[in-house]
Amino acid sequence: MLPLLGHRNPVKTLSTSRDGKWLLTADSGEDSVVVVWDTEKGVPVCTLFNPHNSEDITAAAISPNAKQIVTVGGRKCQNVHFWLWTYGRDKPDASTSLINITERVKGITFNDECPEQFALTTDYHVLFLTWNGHALNYDCPKIMTKVQHIGVFNASCYVPKIQQVFTASTNGYILVWSNVFCKDKHASDTNYKKKKHKKTLNLQKSSITVIIDYGGKTVSKLTVNAEYISQNYKSNKTAETNKTTLNSLSTDATLRCSPFNVRNFLVCSSAGIIALMEITKQKCHFVFRHPVAIVTSMDSHPESNYMVVGDAQGTVHLYNHEKCTLITSWSTPPLPDYRPIFEKQKIEENIVYVTCPQSHETLKAVTALKFSPRCDMLVSGLENGAIWILHHITLDPIDEIPYKHSSTAINKITFTRCAEYMAYADNALTVVVFKRNGTTVASKDYNLWNLIGKYHSHYLPIRDILFGPVASNSDVPRFFSLGEDRELVEYDLAHSGPYPVPGLQILRIDRIEQSAVPLCLAWYPVSSIEKFLMISNSEYKYKIFSDATKAIRGTYLGPIFKKPVEHIQILTDKLNNGYVVFATDREIGLQLMPFDGNPYKIVGITGHPQKIIGISVSNNKEILFTAGYNDPCVLMWKIKLKSVDIMARLGGEGLSPFYCLIKGGKKGWLANEIKDLFYYGQILHQGENMIAVRTVSDTVVVEQIPNLMRAIGYFPTNKEVENIMTEVCYKRYVETGKFVEEITFEEFIRLYVNHRPVFGICMRHVKEAFRTFIEENSDMENPTLTREQLVNILLGGMVSKTLLEEDKLIGELIIS
Repeated sequence: MLPLLGHRNPVKTLSTSRDGKWLLTADSGEDSVVVVWDTEKGVPVCTLFNPHNSEDITAAAISPNAKQIVTVGGRKCQNVHFWLWTYGRDKPDASTSLINITERVKGITFNDECPEQFALTTDYHVLFLTWNGHALNYDCPKIMTKVQHIGVFNASCYVPKIQQVFTASTNGYILVWSNVFCKDKHASDTNYKKKKHKKTLNLQKSSITVIIDYGGKTVSKLTVNAEYISQNYKSNKTAETNKTTLNSLSTDATLRCSPFNVRNFLVCSSAGIIALMEITKQKCHFVFRHPVAIVTSMDSHPESNYMVVGDAQGTVHLYNHEKCTLITSWSTPPLPDYRPIFEKQKIEENIVYVTCPQSHETLKAVTALKFSPRCDMLVSGLENGAIWILHHITLDPIDEIPYKHSSTAINKITFTRCAEYMAYADNALTVVVFKRNGTTVASKDYNLWNLIGKYHSHYLPIRDILFGPVASNSDVPRFFSLGEDRELVEYDLAHSGPYPVPGLQILRIDRIEQSAVPLCLAWYPVSSIEKFLMISNSEYKYKIFSDATKAIRGTYLGPIFKKPVEHIQILTDKLNNGYVVFATDREIGLQLMPFDGNPYKIVGITGHPQKIIGISVSNNKEILFTAGYNDPCVLMWKIKLKSVDIMARLGGEGLSPFYCLIKGGKKGWLANEIKDLFYYGQILHQGENMIAVRTVSDTVVVEQIPNLMRAIGYFPTNKEVENIMTEVCYKRYVETGKFVEEITFEEFIRLYVNHRPVFGICMRHVKEAFRTFIEENSDMENPTLTREQLVNILLGGMVSKTLLEEDKLIGELIIS
């Protein structure tokens, strides 16, 4: 299998040349492209960027001889472009608009004997187009049969030699189109042939979804079977695709009983089953035997080459990713009647299995999967709020009764390293924590997990949950949850449990962001006395916090794609160098640690056309698995740590890689301005009226940092100033026990590029800030501030009459 990477949107169309050497792919969305690939080498040979400008692409195809391309745009009045792509032009060689056609074009088929002729299929029309060397001419013949009887058109195909076109419909009809002799202005064009509807054949009541020419015969794919039609429109034989044995197909159904020899071919179903039909041996070989569903969760085995996938149908699949084989599957059974279990627990005052007895049987998707670090179980979280404890290989339930402590979908499951504690978060903003019971086998009398408690600890969606190592003054692990409400909650497991009293207890709540939204949480791998937590936020920054005080210890620029980082996993190589595997909304990548804001320490690539819902790394740390929204596939990516190492070396050392983040670069006006202001900060510290000889150094006192930031265009809030000063002053406190009092020019540049807004301040931000000071009864369409109100705001609510009187001498109002 050879993956082809070249699209950022979902691929909508595939088309190949007659010999299969050339493959055309087209996507639909923002910045859509059409790519022609050399299938032998797996490389793109031609790319048409935005072939219809800002329009989407509804259909595209390459001719059988691979010389022409036809694309159809998605506007209300659809534009058809004809490309001679081998000439390398950026504009189409001919175009036409389908003025009177309101239905979307759903298929393009070429005349194999004359590729300048092609047909477009819509729901109720078939259009025949011809390129005469200069322009496109098209004809839309009338249908001689009532469309209501025929149904919606699905596809069309040209039949060689007899120059006829067959169109298949949803009601099982085949429409036959033939050439008609015409005397008009196009008569001199030998390629231009008008078509007319000649005949309609009813083959079956069910829909015909695909129709193609196959070695002189027309093959039509029905919803249940495949029909073969000879060129005289007689039905030949039926090959059932859902059986492994076929009837004999030795002769056709004509009076001559001609030999009916058919080469092997592939058939596929809407459920993703693909089979190779070997007609001569009457065999059906399954390429993909098992139906597929949308992937909703996944995880990789911590010690083996296994990975598990959960889908929207409630099925869990275990794969050997090294051999790409399915080992076993398990379908979620119906939930038991929890009412007697719930009543029994209340009587015994031992709440274990259920606190939310509602079943919600229609919600069956597997929304979370997690292997235990001990490799003794797999936990499966469902959309209905239940969790099943399964064997990690056979997928058989270890505990016969699923745990049911939520009424909404489970979205995150985590364990401690020793697997003594387990926790999950659900869509109801609740965190639930369990402790292992001590038994390895569940029974009617012994359960695997005891419920410690649950807590509705956030008022916005929970982004991540995380266990940590045991603290120095405790013998139980630490546990955190992070929400979009910008709060980091630490729980007191030492004084928690059993449920309901005292239940799960909260140790402390810290607001870790002022305006940004935190997106993910992890432990920062650093060999130090002090341990650190790291987060990624919506402002494209990484932030490092002390695990004890939650004081900020670092702010660093993260990967800058269309969306910020939402998933991270930490890796280390043989030399104990740290790396981050990250995923944004649609991109995946690697980043070299430690963080410093260096953009050359990041490599990335588009991983999915839609949102990435989860990532997982294999046990050998060499494979990355990704799953996308509304996608039945899990993608496997080879992790090459050397790629980011090489990129970091190419970026250079010192400030070289950071100058690309400053407008104008190293020798630009802003870099020179920063340098001048940095030395002016030294003058201010030494005194402007100093008579003695000045000492010029490469450092400036930390007290000048806020003023320098404002002087070069970054205006931090009071909280941001506090964070900056905390980062700088406590940078070496753990190692030396002393505060940092001065920073170098290089440290200041790094501080600036890491803290300033990634995309600057736009007019929208200014307007939003301005409106916050406007009184409620003022005109919100055209808000105004008087000079007195503005000065009052700038002075924190205290108005200086002296300043106001002096400002009146300036002239016009600043804002009126």
